[in-house]
Amino acid sequence: KIPEICEKLSSMIRYNISSSEDFGNLDGEILHAENYLELMKIRYEDKFQYSMSYVGEIQNCHLPKFIIQPLLENCFAHGFRNKEFPWQINIQIYCTEECWEVQIQDNGCGICEEDLKEILDKERKSIGVRNTNKRIHMIYGEKYGVTISSQLEEGTVVTIRLPLKINSKKQS
Repeated sequence: KIPEICEKLSSMIRYNISSSEDFGNLDGEILHAENYLELMKIRYEDKFQYSMSYVGEIQNCHLPKFIIQPLLENCFAHGFRNKEFPWQINIQIYCTEECWEVQIQDNGCGICEEDLKEILDKERKSIGVRNTNKRIHMIYGEKYGVTISSQLEEGTVVTIRLPLKINSKKQS
C-alpha cells in the first residue's frame, strides 16, 4: 500500500505545481479528485466507497483548477464527522451543449436548514465552499456556481455548475 499511497500523493502534488495556470481541463480535475478519494479509501479501508458516472463528452471541458477536490474533502471534514460507517460518495458529471455540472452526493449526517443558509453567505462558515463559489461567480457570473441541498441524517448534494468551455488546445 505504501507505493500506491506515494503514487497518489505524487500525482496530486504534480497537479498542484504542474503549471502556474489557474485553469485546466476536466480530465485533470477528475484525476486529482480520484487520487484524493483513493487515498481516503486506503485510510478508511472497506468503510468508505465512492462511485463516479459520466453523461456526455467531458474530456475537453476547460475549468478553474481545484474546484472538485475541496468539496469532496468537506464530505470527510463535515458530512461524515458524526456518521457511522459505511460512508458513500456518489459523483455524477453531466455535460450538455451549454454547461456541465458535477453533483457530489454523500450519505453523511446532513446539514440543518439554518446552517445551510449560512454556508454560502457568512464569512465564518465553510471557507472551501464559499471560496469555490466566489471563484466561479468572479469568472463566469452569478448564473453559475455551487448549490447545496441537504436532509438531516440523509446526506448532502453539492452541485457545481459551469459554462461549457472547450479547451482550445484540444480542438482541431
